[in-house]
Amino acid sequence: MVDNTIARRDFTTSETRLGLETQSVNDGDTYNLSYQNNIGGLNLSLSHKDSQFGNFDIPNGAVIHREEEHHDDDHDEEEGDHDEHEEDMGYLANSDFESESTRIGISKTGEWGYFGLSANKVESLYGIPFHGKEGGAPKRGVTKKTMMKRVTTKKGMETKESFLQLNQMFLT
Repeated sequence: MVDNTIARRDFTTSETRLGLETQSVNDGDTYNLSYQNNIGGLNLSLSHKDSQFGNFDIPNGAVIHREEEHHDDDHDEEEGDHDEHEEDMGYLANSDFESESTRIGISKTGEWGYFGLSANKVESLYGIPFHGKEGGAPKRGVTKKTMMKRVTTKKGMETKESFLQLNQMFLT
């Protein structure tokens, strides 16, 4: 991933950013905050993002039901006057998503090049739609949880003729 967590050039200004987003289709929201500055000759970069999205809304009548392949012809209408299908839930079960990521980076630059270290942690949890029902009863269903932790070091040397960059990444 290319970002400025490990700066190759000194930051010349302090920068703070805040972002907010909402979505009505899944009652979701996201916020992010980032900061970068040069403090005492060290480039510091911080960022955090948190996303929470619920199940996707489905408008009434948007789902088309197919008749069962093995329809029992012996059923009479006398058994009761009920709908062919249960009432639509109004949302796509198990389509929710949550994610949180945090990054921090520090670097030092000079005429000799740069050296930096960064850490990144990402956690997410998301549902897998169409796996959330058993026996017709809605429930939480299948979810997938992921977590990644990464530490990266970068070193670079500049000469008049060329530029050399070495990267190391450690995943946990």
